[in-house]
Amino acid sequence: MAANEVTFKRNGLERARLDIDRGQLQVNQERLAHDKQKDAEDRRFLKRNSGVIMTALVSLVVASIGAGISAAQWWLANKQAAEAQTRTTAEFALRKDADNASERERKNRWKLDIAKFIIEHREKIYSVKATERENMIALIKAAFPEEQAEFALRSISSSLPEDKQKEFKQAAKVVAQIPREVIKSASEYLASQSEGIQFGGGAYGDVVLNGYPQNVSKANKATYIFDLPGVHQYDVWIEYAAADPRPVKISFNDKVVAEKGLSTATGGWFPQNQQFQLQARVVSKAGQNLLQLYRGDVFPHIRRLKLVPVSGS
Repeated sequence: MAANEVTFKRNGLERARLDIDRGQLQVNQERLAHDKQKDAEDRRFLKRNSGVIMTALVSLVVASIGAGISAAQWWLANKQAAEAQTRTTAEFALRKDADNASERERKNRWKLDIAKFIIEHREKIYSVKATERENMIALIKAAFPEEQAEFALRSISSSLPEDKQKEFKQAAKVVAQIPREVIKSASEYLASQSEGIQFGGGAYGDVVLNGYPQNVSKANKATYIFDLPGVHQYDVWIEYAAADPRPVKISFNDKVVAEKGLSTATGGWFPQNQQFQLQARVVSKAGQNLLQLYRGDVFPHIRRLKLVPVSGS
């Protein structure tokens, strides 16, 4: 084997390993930033609403005393109920944190799997023979799910000299056109086309809900952009919590697809009451697609939005 070919393969392998290390660092940085943002939002929520909370508590105490219930009895009953709710919410939050950690671990694992695959097949991936490289592209597309295959192909492409990147780049573009499930946090709304809402609800969890002041009824609107590969059918699922029905109008690319979406009560307002429910079926276009939620009053507590491609569409 020629010395320049050995150097070429070694450089490509080192670049692939460096890409994996950078990916792991980015995941850790994003997790730290999310935790800091969550803590700051919780503190802002308590600061903004402390006066309203205390006023409500005093009013309830006065009303209870007038009904013949002692302040001590009321306080004890309320304290026990609050402790039970706090325990339930905390347990649910721990489970969600564990799920998020598992998802991060899953992504790290498949990136390492791809690195291992590249290392094991480096001779053919970085071969000077076009047929061997084409066979490896076909194997990557068959062996990995779309998201992972695209990542692998782009990683390999970036590790190659510019004159040898074309086939891997083209394969990555083809894989990117395959529709796949897309999940967005409700926090990712487009601020310039949203109104009356805020993200972060303290004990209610990481949700979008009525903005400050929260005890004032007002119209709520949230707009989201989904970058999608082409014309495909998707089912729209939204995760939310609602003790009482709060129907929301849902539009997709300026067309109303559900007049009364999110209209089913889920049993409460807290994280343990959050449920994904199917809302509509839509047809996407290539590029940016606009999903808008609107209600003339306050929203239910919205956590995530998910587009699931319809098989065979």
